[in-house]
Parts: sequence; C-alpha cells; structure tokens
Amino acid sequence: MLLQSKLVRFGSLAGLTWLADMGLFWLLVVVGMGPGVANAISAGSVALLVYALSVRHVFREHRGGYLLKVSLYLGYQVLAVSFFSWVIARIGAHGYSPLLAKVAVTPFSFYAHFQVMSLLLTHRLRWI
Repeated sequence: MLLQSKLVRFGSLAGLTWLADMGLFWLLVVVGMGPGVANAISAGSVALLVYALSVRHVFREHRGGYLLKVSLYLGYQVLAVSFFSWVIARIGAHGYSPLLAKVAVTPFSFYAHFQVMSLLLTHRLRWI
C-alpha cells in the first residue's frame, strides 16, 4: 500500500510538471526547434522542480546529504534527458509527430525517474 501511495503521489506530481514540460516542448517545436533539442530544454527545465517537490511530497525525505543527492539526481537527469531526447529525435526522424514521440517515451521516463528518486532517497528500488 505504501508503494502505491508513493507511486500515486509521484505520478500526480510528475503529471503536473509534465504538462508544463509538454507546453514548453510544443512551443519550441512550433517555433521551429528540432524535437530532440526542444525536449532537452523542456525536460531539463523541470528536473530540479520535480526533485525538490518529490523530496518533500512523495518520499518525505528529511535525512541529510541533500547536496549530494541533488547532484546525483541532476547527473542522472543529464543522462536521461539526453537519452530520451535522442529517442524522440529518432522517432521524429521517421516521420512521426514530435508530440506523439514525446507521449510515447513518457511512461518509460516516468518509471525510470521514479526508480532513481526512490533509490536516491530511500536506498531501495520499488518494483511494481
């Protein structure tokens, strides 16, 4: 039950920040930016916000080591955003809508982010 509660809270938080991410992503694509670069900018812009909100409202983490944990999370985000931006660019290169490409990778990126946050903040993975 506790896992489901954390997953629901993380999903709600991620869903709200994803709307901001999608809005910025689509705006950048509409003005002519490539989908990979647009994703890197939009997803990267919400990474720290997701971490800060997740620490307090999802995992309710109050232990020390904040600077190390946020540094590790941001390092992970650089890798994850780069990877998912590359995937979105490849999907778009095959003629698919950039919006569809971003929607297609979202479940995978959400789950990966949840696992990384759980590992960093509770020192365990949470398989579902």
